[in-house]
Amino acid sequence: MSHLHFPDGILPIWLWVSTYVVLAVLMALSLWYVSRKDIGRKIPLIGVLSAMMIVGMSFEIVALAYHINLAIPTALIVGPAGILISAFVTNFFLGLFGHGGMTVVGLNTLMLALEGILGFLLFYYIVRISSLFWRGAIATFVALAVSGMLAIGLTVWVVPQEIGRQEDGGGVVRFELFTAHEEGESRDTNDVLGVPTQAQEQKDVDIKRFVTVALALGVVGWVLEALLSGFIIAHISRVKPDLISLSRK
Repeated sequence: MSHLHFPDGILPIWLWVSTYVVLAVLMALSLWYVSRKDIGRKIPLIGVLSAMMIVGMSFEIVALAYHINLAIPTALIVGPAGILISAFVTNFFLGLFGHGGMTVVGLNTLMLALEGILGFLLFYYIVRISSLFWRGAIATFVALAVSGMLAIGLTVWVVPQEIGRQEDGGGVVRFELFTAHEEGESRDTNDVLGVPTQAQEQKDVDIKRFVTVALALGVVGWVLEALLSGFIIAHISRVKPDLISLSRK
């Protein structure tokens, strides 16, 4: 849910460039931190968990238009610095596969890392439940809800700009969920009164429809991923308690 599938050319240049700059700084700090903390053990874990995330995010639950990303179990195992590295590796390879453009990799990495770090903080410092399953499930659901709503907010902000470029004869891709109006209808406001035309009002309704559909499907996906992540966290804790436990070591 915290992954934007925008092709290249959708995001404003200032946005994707700035996210890459921020990501470069954070990646340098994360690599420096990981190199000081048992790098021989951390790097293989980051590699394996990144591969797991790539597989999870490559398969869609078609009925929900949702894919599992497993960022919270990954963050609990490799820590905040490790999840940033894993998030970058995952999004970089997904970008190469056409799962979103390369200009969106920076933003997607930061959003996925934010989700993982939030889940990490919730699990270890905020949610106080003795059951690892429910602690992991609750932390995952809250983190997914925050990152998911952020993704929806960014979409609602970016897509109308793309629709505007299409009206001017440009644009990259159509967003049908936003544009349910009849072909040929004007989307401009009344030049004399400055009152939105019927088509403009329809576009506003379409945005509301997008948010409603995205949230409805998202909540179901968040619940499913929370339950799956809770099971994974509880299982790993039983078989490898040195990786995940109730308290941060």
